[in-house]
Amino acid sequence: MSRTPRVSVILVNYKGIEDTLTAVEHLSNLAEFPRDLEIVVVDNASGDDSVSRLRASTTPIVLVESDANLGFAGGCNLGVRHSQGEIVAFLN
Repeated sequence: MSRTPRVSVILVNYKGIEDTLTAVEHLSNLAEFPRDLEIVVVDNASGDDSVSRLRASTTPIVLVESDANLGFAGGCNLGVRHSQGEIVAFLN
């Protein structure tokens, strides 16, 4: 039975895949993941291997690929549109 996550954490990646993967790993180690926590990663048109590395991650994430670099705020807004949590948190 699927349920709506309580919190959606939005991460915006732009050519910073190592930091993004580290953040995803740490978030996934939280006690209530994935039951109450959804991780949404927006790749802001990095143009490197970020998307393929995020797809290869074993951590369940919502991956959103932007066609253009929308900046941090634009990436956050795009992530919110793909989130399902009752509460949204932005991690920068």
